[in-house]
Amino acid sequence: MRESALEQLQASSDERAVRSRHAEHFLHVAASNGVALQHGRAERLAVLRRESDNLRAALAHVTSLPDALAATAFARSLWLYWWIEGQGAEHVPWLRELLAAAGADGGSDLDPHDRGPRDPDPQLRLDLLLGLCACTLQQRDLVAARAALDAAEAALTAVDDVPARTVLHIARAIVHASEGDLDGCRRHAEAARTSAASVGWPWAESFGWVMLARAAIGRSDLAEAERWAEAAATLQAEAGDPQSESWARICLAVARRFGSASLEPEAGVARKTLADVKRDEPEVERAWSEGAVLPLDVAVRYALDLAISAQSSST
Repeated sequence: MRESALEQLQASSDERAVRSRHAEHFLHVAASNGVALQHGRAERLAVLRRESDNLRAALAHVTSLPDALAATAFARSLWLYWWIEGQGAEHVPWLRELLAAAGADGGSDLDPHDRGPRDPDPQLRLDLLLGLCACTLQQRDLVAARAALDAAEAALTAVDDVPARTVLHIARAIVHASEGDLDGCRRHAEAARTSAASVGWPWAESFGWVMLARAAIGRSDLAEAERWAEAAATLQAEAGDPQSESWARICLAVARRFGSASLEPEAGVARKTLADVKRDEPEVERAWSEGAVLPLDVAVRYALDLAISAQSSST
């Protein structure tokens, strides 16, 4: 039915007008729900997920237009949604174009103090840079992510935006963890957690706990990692945010599977699970080490694999 409707639309002389009205409607959907999500309303994630196909269609239409205004509005509303959903990498090229159109360089050599030829609105610049930072992190491009982070922090000096500052601390923690700087990861994770708690943002606060757990795993302090990951998972549950890609559960899985208390009961299940699943182990290991958001089932399988290896080497 959907394909038939699309064919009829393409054959109609009103196609452009219909697509424009469709895009306008879903721009309102993106704005009302995406911005609320950025300010801690985790329940809005379900709305955006439900309208995912419509949002993609609307975005495809507005990015084909010569005027970047609507595309910029989508980017400002949806960057956190893309990050949570693991869709960031696909949006990097046109986010750079939007930054350039706004008078701000979006290249990999982005200068945090270069405000561009038209001195753009600092909140607009900040929102687009947050999007670029989130998306380049999912692209695993740490150089570009650092450049976007530096530029976003420079833009933040002109804007009082606690949620944005919180997200930047989370991003810094991810970058530090990916580079093996566990002290830097811990410092920014604690700052993110504290900042998020001050404005009542459970999702971001839980992410701070997750990165504290990640730093603890890096130090092989698995008891602490489990405490922090459990705190994050509890916060996510209270926020009503059952994410299919939850770093809290990933860290908790790793910590628990390495813990002697829960290793043995899981061994049989782990062997069967791993035998049933075809995995690309190097890719999973690289994704974990670089801080990518893994799907929960992949992360748990990986954690169980580590547990089996640890058990085998000790017997």
